[in-house]
Amino acid sequence: MKNQQHKSKGQRAFTTKALSGKQAPAALYIIPAGIATVYVFEAVKNGGYLGSAVLTASICLMISSLLVTFGWILAYKKMLMGATIRQIDSMSGEQFEDYLAYMYKRKGFNVKTTPKSCDFGGDLIVEDMETGTLTCIQAKRWRRNVGESAVQQAISGAQYYDCDNAMVITNSTYTDAAKKLANKCGVKMIDRFSLGTHKMYEI
Repeated sequence: MKNQQHKSKGQRAFTTKALSGKQAPAALYIIPAGIATVYVFEAVKNGGYLGSAVLTASICLMISSLLVTFGWILAYKKMLMGATIRQIDSMSGEQFEDYLAYMYKRKGFNVKTTPKSCDFGGDLIVEDMETGTLTCIQAKRWRRNVGESAVQQAISGAQYYDCDNAMVITNSTYTDAAKKLANKCGVKMIDRFSLGTHKMYEI
């Protein structure tokens, strides 16, 4: 019954967010657009029909745009899969969330994201497909030590999204106060030394 309630709650509260790096830079689309424009101009200049030239150019532009988008997605996923700790340190907050979501999905977990604003303390909701256990994850891609506020956010998110567990994951380390609070409240903590290891998937 509890798991059924989780799924119902998840349908109302969660959103499916595309990878933040999924969209290729606009500059990559300018090149095929420029080529299509030149093609139309040259075709008309040489006596061709404008309508036919525009149709051909539009089809070629659509295909090239799809290829650019598909190639960018593959490159981005490859970057996430092989990211080193130095590369993770250089990620934005959204890219770090993408990295975590991608890694959990690779391990067979069901992953959903919360809204970018007003997330109530949770960035990712990870579901163990075997047990139905839900874990609320607060992701912190920080340069300094993560304090107890991150633990409080994870606890708040777990309560709001009806999760069984709360977790904080960072590329950094934690303050002593954060560790004490997490230990007292049963919040799991993953730091830069356990990031990507089996400990991250023990939820």
